Amino acid sequence: MVFLKGRSINMRGVEKSDLAILYQWRNGQTFTGYCSTRRNEISLEEFVAELTGDMEKDRYLQCLILHNEQPV
Repeated sequence: MVFLKGRSINMRGVEKSDLAILYQWRNGQTFTGYCSTRRNEISLEEFVAELTGDMEKDRYLQCLILHNEQPV
């Protein structure tokens, strides 16, 4: 579902197909350094459990921003 659509920027809800890029970002130094209190690298299975738990208790909608159809 797209929530915001521009000429080159879109914002949509997170989908199952986004797991690979979200997992890569989750274990990246930039994310762990600036966006999380969780500093350890985790497996894909741990990531799916972490993300599922976060989304179940989160009041906010998780979105992904795309620039020319590429996640940013």
